[in-house]
Amino acid sequence: IDIIRNEDRDLRVRHYSTGALRNLSINEKNKKHLLEGGAMPPIVKLLQQPKLNQVVVYQAIGVLKNLILGGDPYIQAFLDAGGLQNLMSLTNFDDNDHIKFESCRVIVVLAKDKNIHGAIIEAGGLSVLPTLLSAKFDVLKTEACNAVLSLIQNGHGDKLIPLANFTSSLLSIQTETSNDVKTSILTIIDDLSSNLVFIQQLKEASIEDILNKHFQNVEYDTKRNK
Repeated sequence: IDIIRNEDRDLRVRHYSTGALRNLSINEKNKKHLLEGGAMPPIVKLLQQPKLNQVVVYQAIGVLKNLILGGDPYIQAFLDAGGLQNLMSLTNFDDNDHIKFESCRVIVVLAKDKNIHGAIIEAGGLSVLPTLLSAKFDVLKTEACNAVLSLIQNGHGDKLIPLANFTSSLLSIQTETSNDVKTSILTIIDDLSSNLVFIQQLKEASIEDILNKHFQNVEYDTKRNK
């Protein structure tokens, strides 16, 4: 922790130290030691200079994700250290897709906690959802869908629909997209189907053609209108 806190240390040393913390932070006991040792603020600070050393930043994101998975005290420490704002600045970091996507993934991990939906919305965190929904890999689509469903269940569904490219990203089905992901997508469509703007967006996206092409083998009972 002292090494990553010391900005005068060689970047290679900070790189190795951050990588070590990433591995250590998987363990629940180590999470507690890191939190009590004041690791959160210096790790968050590492996010502020992505062009200086992208490997250090990527490792730091991994540490933060591991810590956040520890629950409420870790999430609160992350927020108190300005982690959400610093992380959001990386979600559009086009110089490095690994940093960009991992930053987005931490945001959707946070979105599992309904108590901080307001903070995520205020920070512009909903903007990461289309990025992950349109990704090629099921793991990213699954994480995004889970975040969307959590937001809908907490009464924020109407805030999703105006997002740029939300509906088109939701419907960006790949040939290899699993039926589990497709079921989540259908659930989202069903949950938002009372919104007339969303219905119009579906029509403009040729929803019937998409359903016929990609969802023929997906078993699903709609709650409302087909």
